Amino acid sequence: NGGAQGLSSERHYLWKTLPSGILSGLADALRGNVSGFSRAAAMVVGLSQTIVGYVHFRFLRGGQTSSADHFEPLPIVELNLDEPAEGRLLGATSRSRELGGVFVLVKKEGRPAATVELPAIRPLHDTQMLRWLLSTHVKRIPVQGPTYPLHPVPVSVIVATRNRPSQLNRCLESLRDQNYPDFEIIVVDNAPSDDRTSRLIDDKFSHHVRYVRELRPGLAHAHNAGVHVARHPLLAFTDDDVICDRGWVAAIVSAFESGGDDVGCVTGLILPMELETRAQYWTECHGGFSKGFYRRRFDLTSKPVGPATLYPLAAGQFGSGAAMAFRRNALEKIGLFDPALGAGTKARGGDDLNSFALTILAGQAIVYEPAAITWHQHRRDEAGMQRQAFNYGVGLGAYLASVISRRPGLIWRLLRGLPEGIAHMTSSSSAKLARLPRDYPLSFIWLERIGILCGPFAYFSSRRGLSSKTEKRRDTLATRTRLGVDTND
Repeated sequence: NGGAQGLSSERHYLWKTLPSGILSGLADALRGNVSGFSRAAAMVVGLSQTIVGYVHFRFLRGGQTSSADHFEPLPIVELNLDEPAEGRLLGATSRSRELGGVFVLVKKEGRPAATVELPAIRPLHDTQMLRWLLSTHVKRIPVQGPTYPLHPVPVSVIVATRNRPSQLNRCLESLRDQNYPDFEIIVVDNAPSDDRTSRLIDDKFSHHVRYVRELRPGLAHAHNAGVHVARHPLLAFTDDDVICDRGWVAAIVSAFESGGDDVGCVTGLILPMELETRAQYWTECHGGFSKGFYRRRFDLTSKPVGPATLYPLAAGQFGSGAAMAFRRNALEKIGLFDPALGAGTKARGGDDLNSFALTILAGQAIVYEPAAITWHQHRRDEAGMQRQAFNYGVGLGAYLASVISRRPGLIWRLLRGLPEGIAHMTSSSSAKLARLPRDYPLSFIWLERIGILCGPFAYFSSRRGLSSKTEKRRDTLATRTRLGVDTND
């Protein structure tokens, strides 16, 4: 299959980048820098553990879990208990396929209350049957908390994209359908190789969307470009492979309003747009995108959800970049998004985690608001998820390198929390591993761990690759004018 070819860059990290880093550490030690020896030793230990684990899995346990077994999809249905209308079916499932069940988002009093996997039914949106099944599987659906009156604040919604016009079209249609009265939509076309995105905006969204083309590749570059042209004090970010619930913008504003002036960031509930393949189901189990159905507030005094010693460096507990929003002044306070992080760079990710951690460390609060719902298009194929597992690890390691380079004193907190962090990643009783299904490939777990080890090298390599000329003008954009947005070479 194409898995081996798809992992060529991962093998480059393992066999080229890491040995280079080890030699560099030894060279520093010979020059009198004792820390170089400790860096080299840590890399040798980590690399050895990785190789031993891989060999054990590959040769002693018989290799990767076979994906040839039959997988029965789970259609996604939204069911509002306060409305008599039929359940809303997201996406389409072939009538000829057997179903593994139904994945239901239950709403009560306008807010998400639970997600439940129910037995398969036909038709999928039969509200009466869904309610009956729900009553037999769930004893109680609690009310999730009060709603808050809105005083509309203007919002800029920024969508970064690259060469995915069909997915972007779906995202923009969901944004155009928002029930919030005062917001703008900015699409940042990040280093495109063609004009399909530009033509989509011209043909279908010219009256609703401001278009910007950012020539420098990288998600952080794209987000920062959107910030520079945004007009409003609240900045919401989502991805082109996402559909936003009609109340997404309104829920974000509600969380900022009710949380207080020290709330610098709001994140939301991310649910799967479809669960049609085994890889998508694995992604949903592994990702932990949903952070629950109660509003949560995180600040320097909060009790952490994950490893306590690593708080707030264990930033995954706060949310994800597919659904996040910032006050402009809070984002500017942390220096916007680190351009050496994110998809499209050697770091491959971590830009959202970095911004979350720095927001907390700057004395601001983050509010997780489950009513701010987005539906994410998980990768359909296992080769893509295999790459995603490695990329996730690289992004995590790169993020930690980034935040520590900004706040060197945090290295001691990271070292103190290292045993707890390792236990969180490797213990069979940890929440991270406990949520994985039995057929989740062990090779993916090891790829993620290899990626974490590679992450710091990827980050500093990405930083070195940033052109000093372009960094002097962080708002350098390609020539284009749309709806009053002037962009310059």
